[in-house]
Amino acid sequence: MMFEEYTSSNYINTDLNITCYGHQICDATHYWGPGIRDYYLIHYVVKGTGIFKIAEESYNLKQGDIFLIEPSVLTYYEADKDDPWEYIWLGFNGTKAKHYISQIYNKDILPIFTYKGENKLQICIKEMLSYSYEQNGRDIILQSYLYKFIYLLINNIKNSTKIPKEDATRKYVEDATFYISNNYSDDITINNIAKSVNITRGYLYRLFKKYLDSSPQKFLINFRMERASELLRSSNFYIGDIARSVGYRDVLLFSKIFKKINGVTPTEFRNNRTL
Repeated sequence: MMFEEYTSSNYINTDLNITCYGHQICDATHYWGPGIRDYYLIHYVVKGTGIFKIAEESYNLKQGDIFLIEPSVLTYYEADKDDPWEYIWLGFNGTKAKHYISQIYNKDILPIFTYKGENKLQICIKEMLSYSYEQNGRDIILQSYLYKFIYLLINNIKNSTKIPKEDATRKYVEDATFYISNNYSDDITINNIAKSVNITRGYLYRLFKKYLDSSPQKFLINFRMERASELLRSSNFYIGDIARSVGYRDVLLFSKIFKKINGVTPTEFRNNRTL
């Protein structure tokens, strides 16, 4: 028995967008790969067992385990022949997908971990599967469940692990980048960013250089330019409107910085986009 559904509407959230979700009771011959995805894909094992292979390593997974597939990473997984697994999954992408993934698991460890939140993830996917294509507001409610699913995973990590000192300092950077992602369209300063995480500007600079090999100022500019590039690709807004939307009241300054980073002006970038 299998349930599966892919989003196919015109609704696109550039920050975080659902690509697929579902529930599957696998048979003994079920497998996928080796192959790559172009989005993040999270599997949660409801029952049974199977193997997950990544980077030439193989891992046996069981009920309660989660394995994460990142974009462009070669992976393979298959159900156990004697005790094939049942799992749910949720795939997503977007400009903030990497940010949320960084809160779910530490990239320095393997993308497999155990979920201890009873059946909340299952309920979340079950609710998503209950909405038909014809229902009004379906896309909005599905988007809310995507955020809830991620929240449950983030909360799981916070409740099951103690934060070492190294991770605590990294958290300052994560919180600062999150602040930037929510406030880049405003006239924020580095002092504002440092104040938002309750550290000094100098300490913020040292942490950014340590973990991101970038100054806070450079990170903020690059974030704004990435967002501007996305708007240039996906919309027909005036250049001035886009400049103001990413925190620049001076359109000439915005165009100058955009060209310095991208090698072309905003207008040239838009004219060269793939239609």
